[in-house]
Amino acid sequence: MTYYQEFEGIVLFQLPHREKDALVKIFTKEHGKMMFFLKNLQQNNHPLKAASVPFSKAVFLGHISDQGLSFLKDSRDLVHCTSVFEDIYKNAYATYMMHLADAAIEDRIKSVALYQLLDESLFALQKTDCPQLVVHYFEIKMLAFFGLKMNWEHCAFCQQTKGAFDFSIPQQSIICSRHFDEDPYRMQMSPKALHIARQLAFIKSPRQLGQVHLHSETLADLKRLMDEIYEEYVGIHLKSKKYIEQMIDWEKKLTQIKK
Repeated sequence: MTYYQEFEGIVLFQLPHREKDALVKIFTKEHGKMMFFLKNLQQNNHPLKAASVPFSKAVFLGHISDQGLSFLKDSRDLVHCTSVFEDIYKNAYATYMMHLADAAIEDRIKSVALYQLLDESLFALQKTDCPQLVVHYFEIKMLAFFGLKMNWEHCAFCQQTKGAFDFSIPQQSIICSRHFDEDPYRMQMSPKALHIARQLAFIKSPRQLGQVHLHSETLADLKRLMDEIYEEYVGIHLKSKKYIEQMIDWEKKLTQIKK
């Protein structure tokens, strides 16, 4: 007799399998990340078709296997990220967030903290007019799940907490103006961008971000900082991240053409 249980989960992604079937990866709150086999999911009238769409959140009824694939039987309390589907940028950022969360921990490892971070960040992404800021918040918080702890609070050399600062990649820390010479390759961050990065590090929930409007230069500086940190210390290269880079390049080219 097959034992079924209920669990809450967020759909990370879906892969076609054979002609009509699919593999759906779900980040469950209770059991961590699991791969589920759904027979005939490609059929339009499949009862779990809506619940297996990426970024969806639901309470699922399924069989959890200790090894190999698990199986889904039903779902309830389905929540779709409608605005994410309708916005190409939010869609790309959400996909990147899913892939980053997937890369951070092994399958079948329970992490309520990571689950809640992803859940709240998806909610914030739906509501915001500045999706890139939500993603940078997510990236900063994700560093802990990769075993990293950046120092955003005080200078790495003298513990100064006020004044002009920059970020040092080798020190994994902010440094004050009195110690800029200690790192000739410091990030040369604008004061505004670094202030935002420090605020993101201390905010407890992305729901606190609200509606923030930042200049493109500030966002570009934030992106440059996060790219350097992830390249130096995380070292993963996701296709979804590359797609975002391509979108930004396309947008720049279109802006130049319009001028």
